[in-house]
Amino acid sequence: MKAGGRLLLLSRIADGEFEQLRKQLAVWCGAAGLRLAPPRKIPAREPHWLLAVGSVADLGSAAA
Repeated sequence: MKAGGRLLLLSRIADGEFEQLRKQLAVWCGAAGLRLAPPRKIPAREPHWLLAVGSVADLGSAAA
């Protein structure tokens, strides 16, 4: 990824899948050397999607 670039992560979620997918993304981003912004459910009412952004982790930072 280009310096300063971001990776948009969007996944359709079913009821009860948010936490499991959030944890899986955190592991994947950590292994890929990316810092994961806190994922959120979208839209706010009746969410069907998980949205998160990954960016290149600084040497001193850790993945979420």
